[in-house]
Amino acid sequence: MSNKRANIYHNLATMLDAGLPILRALQTCASGLRGRYASTFEEIREKVKTGQELSTAMQAYPWLFAPLDRIVVQAGEQSGSLAESCAHLARWYEFIGRMKSIILSGLLLPLLLIHMAALVGPIPRFALGGLSLQEYLVEVFMILLFSLYIPCAIVLLILSLRPGKIGNRLIGSLPVVGPAVLSALFSFDSPLRRLFDAVLLHLPVLGKAVKQLCLSRFCRVFHILYDAGVPVLQTMELAAKIAGNAALYHQLIGGLEAARHGDPISAGFSPALPDDFRNLWQVGEETGDLDDVTGKLAEMTGFTAELYFEQLARWLPRLVYIYVCIIMITQIFAGFQAISSAGSGLISF
Repeated sequence: MSNKRANIYHNLATMLDAGLPILRALQTCASGLRGRYASTFEEIREKVKTGQELSTAMQAYPWLFAPLDRIVVQAGEQSGSLAESCAHLARWYEFIGRMKSIILSGLLLPLLLIHMAALVGPIPRFALGGLSLQEYLVEVFMILLFSLYIPCAIVLLILSLRPGKIGNRLIGSLPVVGPAVLSALFSFDSPLRRLFDAVLLHLPVLGKAVKQLCLSRFCRVFHILYDAGVPVLQTMELAAKIAGNAALYHQLIGGLEAARHGDPISAGFSPALPDDFRNLWQVGEETGDLDDVTGKLAEMTGFTAELYFEQLARWLPRLVYIYVCIIMITQIFAGFQAISSAGSGLISF
């Protein structure tokens, strides 16, 4: 879906930059889409035709337009730079698409191996009567659920970086756990969500990749809104929230309090943020080029995140191979125990 959004925003940016009116640009964009996307853009065009702002019309379709999209488009409308805002969104979703491709390409073979291990491992006990068909299927499902499906879903949802989406998906898929518990865990302002995100940031490789990705998102949003003339306090608050990580939000939000007291934003940043990030931000404030510096920081942190995700994609298959070996060894011992028990039974008989 990231690539589709990137294409949509790229086409809109190109047409608007060429001077096409917004209604014609939306119509042309809708004609190149199919199904739900095409009907959505037709409906948006009709709403804009009646006098609604594009950002207002987008609010009715949260499945397609994230809060980031609506905020950036609204800033572009207010500053008269809607084409540039769409171009920013196109580059952002191209970046997210590359991240997902890197992770998925490294997961293909490990996914196959884990499925084979989960299916083949319990077969000896099933063949010897140690497991019924139902018990065999339940064991396979539990192995796949906790060792594969849930971790992969969390990683991919983290990459989407849409606040609340992780919690909503898990609440919908695991109702037996308790919606109230999961809502408390994944609500952005919840202490449990902050703890979860803090643990995530400290995971080897993945934590560094997610932190750089969230910083890139923060800097990109700040750059777009600040360049569009949105007041710095509002820009800081929105950008920190949209960064998508509750623990990182509390590392950044001190900059908002510093700005409210008339101090530089960098003076309120947490020391837990990378030194080069805080130093470059401070340079931007001192030179008066904060808009340019935040744009460069967005590119720099995005590039670093991409490197970490590539490193993760290289190491992930090796870790999965080790995990598959552990599964097979435990299943072999369990099968050997079942065979020994069956043999003892025959001798006794």
